[in-house]
Amino acid sequence: MPRPWERYSGLTYLLLVLFLPLNVPLVAFGLPSSRWMLQEAGGHGLALTAGVGAVVVVAAALSHSVDRAQWRFAAAIAAWSGGSALSMLVLGSTTDVRYLYVAMTTTAVSIASALLTPAMTRALFVAAGWLFGWLSVAAGISDLLWDWPRVLVADPRLGDLMSSLGLQTAGLGVLNGLSPGRVFLAMNCAVVLVYLVRLRPNRRHHVVVCVGLAATLLWSFGRVGLLAVTLGFILTLFPWERLRSVWLFSALLAIPVLPLVGSRLVQVSDATGQWRFDLWWTYLDNSALWSPFGLGPQAPADPIRGHAHNQVLESLASGGLVSLLGFLAFLWLASSAALRVARSDNRVTMAVAFAASGIFATDVLTFGGSSTVVNSALVLVIIVIVGAMRQPVKATMSP
Repeated sequence: MPRPWERYSGLTYLLLVLFLPLNVPLVAFGLPSSRWMLQEAGGHGLALTAGVGAVVVVAAALSHSVDRAQWRFAAAIAAWSGGSALSMLVLGSTTDVRYLYVAMTTTAVSIASALLTPAMTRALFVAAGWLFGWLSVAAGISDLLWDWPRVLVADPRLGDLMSSLGLQTAGLGVLNGLSPGRVFLAMNCAVVLVYLVRLRPNRRHHVVVCVGLAATLLWSFGRVGLLAVTLGFILTLFPWERLRSVWLFSALLAIPVLPLVGSRLVQVSDATGQWRFDLWWTYLDNSALWSPFGLGPQAPADPIRGHAHNQVLESLASGGLVSLLGFLAFLWLASSAALRVARSDNRVTMAVAFAASGIFATDVLTFGGSSTVVNSALVLVIIVIVGAMRQPVKATMSP
């Protein structure tokens, strides 16, 4: 069992990593400390989280505070996130040390998550709920009234939707909120909302937090977040714990894979959706994709080796078989952990895993340009899954 100083060290590190993608919006609010503490989510900030993360990993190994299942999960994360750095070195496709920093940081996140107590995890998610929920809403209202901070962006699709509902929303933009973008915001809101609702909040302020998250999710117009929430709520109604792990694993994998299959079979009227379908098949039709090291991460100016917008495809393209196998190991270990505690945690871990798979239908771990960050939604998912690996199993059955 981790000692108190180890728990708070792990919590501090996780807050540092979660803070990194929020740095730019915090500067927009005028907080001077964030200007010198971290730069934009790039090389300097990632170097800091990677270096501190290495210390966290070594300290945890020396103190024997992390069990074998959690180390195996950390190894899966390392393979998934580190495959791109390995592919970059082997193929010589580009030189970007941030890829190594991301791998080190995400691996350290999984180890730091193992040091948290369940109470710390719950408190962290409630705090994240206030941050991504009502504080983002407040920022959006402030932008509407006083044009500060600039967290609203124009999106004609929102206007079209509101017009179809008979609502006039001229001048109303979608909400980026306290996040690098509305898609990031939607991902974070989805993970936190699914967690808190399945947790069955028994305090009034927890319900208030959930309302703020739902409002932010709708205002962000992030469809990936809506998909993640829907999957997290609906698919956990099925009693997966009565089946073998392979069935839950297959379901989690099918969510990001089926859109790839369907993209060749159907045409959609939505221009963004069709663009995504065409992009996927630009990747899939490239024979180099199936080589051991994939296409390798490259500058996003190259559409083949840029940002795949599907996590399975992104892992295979940027990191080859190493990243793909790491991703599959992540899903397998997540499904095993979710089934292990399904009867005692009201399928909270399972719900978060399904929400994560919904996010994987786009992607959450990407390599190239400004997308090379440690997405805070992935950090939150890792915290829940790693925690379930240590959580004691009870005999009580949850509906």
